[in-house]
Amino acid sequence: MKPPPLVEVRWTDAWSDDDPGEFPERWADRCPVVTVGFLVRRTPALVFVAGERVEHPTTGVRYRAVTAIPRVLVRAIRRLS
Repeated sequence: MKPPPLVEVRWTDAWSDDDPGEFPERWADRCPVVTVGFLVRRTPALVFVAGERVEHPTTGVRYRAVTAIPRVLVRAIRRLS
């Protein structure tokens, strides 16, 4: 089985601040994240990127260290392979 593509996903992580008067527009760029791995799944709401691909002789291919990223927070997806 061919592995899924390796990708770099640039996205903004969600976070909270104790100041209830601060609006999202003011802190939208404060938590940039870059996640690199196997693009194992896409849904309308989420992008799933796995850090590890394991080929087990009895259970088959498994993906571990999977990050689920809300699509509304994704800025860019770049294919690496």
